Amino acid sequence: MRSTPQVFKTSTQISRLWMHEVRRVFEDRFINNEDLNLFRTILKDSISKTIGDFNEKDTPFTEPIVFTSFMNEYYQSTEEMTDVRRVMKEKLDEYNDMKAQMNLVLFDQAIEHVCRIARIIQLPGGNALLVGVGGSGKQSLARLATFIVGF
Repeated sequence: MRSTPQVFKTSTQISRLWMHEVRRVFEDRFINNEDLNLFRTILKDSISKTIGDFNEKDTPFTEPIVFTSFMNEYYQSTEEMTDVRRVMKEKLDEYNDMKAQMNLVLFDQAIEHVCRIARIIQLPGGNALLVGVGGSGKQSLARLATFIVGF
């Protein structure tokens, strides 16, 4: 629903978007590595059956698969984490100038979480339960994500 013909012109781009969305809907709910690995195996098998065999190193499905709408005007994949890190750092600095100071370390996993939270809250009726131990940054990442998307 968030794709546009102007951005997604090739089957590779559509496949990458499909894989991302399937992972967000199902993979984000798994709580152990056994289920996660089984899901990824099933996902790779379904892709092979649909688009043919692929070499994982040469495919558009290399990690990380991160889609955002705050990098450009369209919802699209970001090829380099350095670009996302730069934009997110700029947004964090802007947040710190306007609101209470947040000292966050934007490592790759934190960046991916902010992108996921931003994706969820931009959807109509979107909601999520952020689970983790106290002090793990759930609240700070949620605040940054809501600031980035303009809420």
